Amino acid sequence: MRRLILRIVAIVLISFGLVVWILPIPFGLPMVACGLVILIANSYWAAAGKVREARLRWPRLYQVLRKGGGWLPRSMHRILAGIDPRRKSRPQI
Repeated sequence: MRRLILRIVAIVLISFGLVVWILPIPFGLPMVACGLVILIANSYWAAAGKVREARLRWPRLYQVLRKGGGWLPRSMHRILAGIDPRRKSRPQI
């Protein structure tokens, strides 16, 4: 039940962050990054499959997530670093 609630919160954060992204104040990037971190931490499917694949496919997204990860707390930053496509190891969840 807890994982389901966290996944819903993550999807809401990502969605709202994408909407707010166009505002002049940069609230969108941290919101999307936090939502992705929560989703990645609670879903192996998202971590190993979709986010890692997207980071490989779109270099711009890779750069945005690296930049946004620097603003996150250390524990969340570690999760984003764990799904770095340049690392050969399995995502750490």
